[in-house]
Amino acid sequence: MSYNNKPYQSRIKRENKSFQIPNLGLVITPSPLKSEVNLTHISSIPDLNISRFSELYQKNRSNPFSNLFKSNKIKTLDNYVIINTKDNLVETIQKVQQENPGKKILIIDKSQSLISIKLEEQKKTILPIYDLRDSSSFESFNSVLQSLYKRQYIEHPDVYTTIINDRPKTDDTKLIEIAKTIMKEVSSSGDEAVKKYTEEFDKVKLDKLAVSENEILEAEKQVEQKLKNAILLAKENIEKFHVAQRHDFPKIETSEGVICWQKAVAIEKVGLYIPSGTAPLFSTVLMLAIPAQIAGCKEIVLCSPPNHEGKIHPAVLYAAQICGVTKIYKIGGIQAISAMAYGTESIPKVYKIFGPGNQYVTTAKQLVSLHDVAIDMPAGPSEVEVLADDTADPVFVAADLLSQAEHGVDSQAILITTSEQLAQKVEEQVALQVKELPRADLAKKALEQSKIIIVKDMNEAIEMTNEYAPEHLIISTENYRDIAEKVTNAGSIFLGHLTPESAGDYASGTNHTLPTNGYAKMYSGVNLDSFVKKITFQELTEEGLQNIGEAIEIMAENEGLSAHKNAISLRMKKK
Repeated sequence: MSYNNKPYQSRIKRENKSFQIPNLGLVITPSPLKSEVNLTHISSIPDLNISRFSELYQKNRSNPFSNLFKSNKIKTLDNYVIINTKDNLVETIQKVQQENPGKKILIIDKSQSLISIKLEEQKKTILPIYDLRDSSSFESFNSVLQSLYKRQYIEHPDVYTTIINDRPKTDDTKLIEIAKTIMKEVSSSGDEAVKKYTEEFDKVKLDKLAVSENEILEAEKQVEQKLKNAILLAKENIEKFHVAQRHDFPKIETSEGVICWQKAVAIEKVGLYIPSGTAPLFSTVLMLAIPAQIAGCKEIVLCSPPNHEGKIHPAVLYAAQICGVTKIYKIGGIQAISAMAYGTESIPKVYKIFGPGNQYVTTAKQLVSLHDVAIDMPAGPSEVEVLADDTADPVFVAADLLSQAEHGVDSQAILITTSEQLAQKVEEQVALQVKELPRADLAKKALEQSKIIIVKDMNEAIEMTNEYAPEHLIISTENYRDIAEKVTNAGSIFLGHLTPESAGDYASGTNHTLPTNGYAKMYSGVNLDSFVKKITFQELTEEGLQNIGEAIEIMAENEGLSAHKNAISLRMKKK
């Protein structure tokens, strides 16, 4: 079922600073309820019984709510609480929220427009559809906004920013406390703490943390040849793509006698985290170990959680072995990140940590990056956006959305389309296909925070896409190359009807370790440069010193840095 859903968010000005206010969660149905009532529009409000409104409309065409509100300004109807009052609106809303948890609120405002404040969405469909094609004014909310937040409304609200950035959220406060406790103990107690938390979280008691040569050889025997061949094909493509990222840096003479150049040097010690919770991500081994090996990293340390038998999945070990991983440890979670950051008796300290993980791993990576080690990027739950028009195949689009949803309950899948017909067909396909998935329960939970958004044209779709900055973006449209040129924020882009996200996840050659949660606005995905650092060089001849020396003296003197000036002046005098 499609319905007009426009969460409200504006920019506010306070103490001469401009910033975003919290999402009010407002949903507006802009059709006016004056002399003529658009019953079709009212029926599009989810969970609201149209027959009741129809009956009211027949009794009193000028105001279908007059009978409803004869004795009370607040009325419960289906899953809604309807408010018909101009006085003390904010206080009334707050009171209704307290007395009717879980219900949605409808407000009949001064212009008799129907306004819905979405407190807790109760979805009847497997994927909610937000129809944003009908533009409307938000002026009626000015007074509510100011009363609720005591702040000044200064510009038109950005509906797209609000709805598209509604990502799954977790309360980090408890996570940070847990992470800090484990990190501190691993830092002080080393292997002992790592084994303790491995037993607590992974339910296995380990004598040794390192994976032995015999375990690696045994794992190789357990991997079917068919899977080995697939891994080798993927390895070859990933190698080709990342080898091509090597750059030669020529020496540049910026002024006569002033020569500058740059050299890429591999990070000596890197740590790779490979999740193995709900799925053994041996493909991530390829994505991280291959560029590390090409870059020339001397020590490549891999950590992955063990199963209840104290073993790592055979395919993970096989991939690690063929990709040049030097040390493998059967540990996961916060304790693994801490061990690689601080070092223990068994596990060496590394200089940079790579790899995805759950919210605990992500929190630990962000915390250790503050002081002790670098990380690839602040990653979060995986996500995909499909940008589609009426040429897209709804079967393919649904499959793409589900391929992301099955990652985990905190994943998100979004379809932005100009076609209402496609949106409805995709929703039908999602409902059909999800039933056949072995990980259907996970996918269904992820779909609860996913959405389908209908926009009026492709320009709006592109605008929303760049605001969302998806980890994965599938452009399933007629002129997909032209549209791709207008995309400025995305981790990895998949072009055309025949290019699913799965291609990049496994075997096309691009890297699948990508920025999530909007970080594609400022971060790149993992690439060869992620495993190197750039050292710059400069050399001055006597002529070069004379050419730029005076400028350096003047600049240093004006910054008040006399020693900087002297370092040049003394050399120039001695020539």
